[in-house]
Amino acid sequence: MGKHERAIVEEAEKIAAILINNEKLSSAQEEHPFLELIKNFAKLIKLDYKNITKATAIGNSYDSPGDIVLNLKNGQKRYIELKFLEKSGFGTLANISQDALTLLNIYNCESWSFFREKTGHGEEVRRLLNMYKYEFGEIKLSDSNSRVSEAAAHLKKIINAGDRNVEGVCRDLLESSKSSKDEKKASQLILDIIKMDKLSRKKYLSILNKSEVNKERLKKFVILLLSGFHTQKALSVKMEKKLSLDKEDKNYDVYYLYKKTGQIVKEYGPEDLYKISSECFDVEIKEGETNLVIFLVDKKTRVNLIRVVFHWKNKFGGIETPCLNIFKF
Repeated sequence: MGKHERAIVEEAEKIAAILINNEKLSSAQEEHPFLELIKNFAKLIKLDYKNITKATAIGNSYDSPGDIVLNLKNGQKRYIELKFLEKSGFGTLANISQDALTLLNIYNCESWSFFREKTGHGEEVRRLLNMYKYEFGEIKLSDSNSRVSEAAAHLKKIINAGDRNVEGVCRDLLESSKSSKDEKKASQLILDIIKMDKLSRKKYLSILNKSEVNKERLKKFVILLLSGFHTQKALSVKMEKKLSLDKEDKNYDVYYLYKKTGQIVKEYGPEDLYKISSECFDVEIKEGETNLVIFLVDKKTRVNLIRVVFHWKNKFGGIETPCLNIFKF
C-alpha cells in the first residue's frame, strides 16, 4: 500500500470512530472517497455492540491489535481491524521487514538483506540496468538506491506498465510485432532482472530450509499475527514478552470492507488461539518457491496457517522495498 492510499485508510479509520461516537465530521471528511462504506460500517458496529461508550482510532499504535478500540459499558474493550479491499479476497495479513524471520530470532541464519549483499545482488541489478542508456548516464556502484529506482521507473515508463503486472506487460510486448525496439529492449531488461532476482530468492529460501528454526518463537510469531499485531515494531515488542492469551487477545475482530461492491464481511476474532497454542508448528519450503508455509498438525491433519512471501513492493522484482508479505489461509 502506497503512502497516499495508507493516508486515505487511516483517515477512514478516524472517520469510523467519529461516526460510532455520533460526532460531527469536518467538511473535508465529508468528501472522503469511502464515506458511504464507512457510514454503513459504523451502523453495523453499533448494531453488533450496543454498549459502546467510546470508539478510538488506534491504527498507529504498536502495543494493541486492530485499528479501532471500542470501550464498552462493562469495562471491556473490543479491538476492530478494518481491511479496505476492492471486491474479493482477504488481502494481505501483514507486510513486515524483509529480515523479520532473522530479526525476531525465528531462524538462526544470515538475513535476506545480508545474503543479497554477500552475493552481489545489487551489483548485478546495476549491471543489467546499465545495458540501457539513461539521460543521467551510467549507474555507478557508489550511487544510492534512488538512482536504481529512477532507472527502473524509466524502463517501466517505456513499456507503459501503469498498474498492470509488469512481467505480463513485458512478455506481451516481446511477442507483439507492433512493439518498438525500445519497448522490446526495456521489456527484455526488466525480465532479465526479475529472473535474476527470483533465482536469488530461491537460493535464500534454500538456505532457510536447511537452517535451525526456533519452533516456540515460530508459534508465537504466528499467534501474534493472528491476534492482530501486524507491524514489525509491534511484533518486535510482543515477541520478547510472555505470550498470554487473555481476554484482550480474544476481543479482536476483522471487518472486510469491499469498495466496489459495498459489502462488509465480519471475520470473528481468534477464539481458537487457545487450542492451537498447544499444538506443534512447523514450516514447509518447497524447492523452487519464493515463499514458505507455516502449519500445524491437529490429530494427524495438517492445517495451513499463514504463507510468508519474499517480495519487492515497488517497481518490480529486485529493485525497491524488499519485504515479507504475509497471507492467511
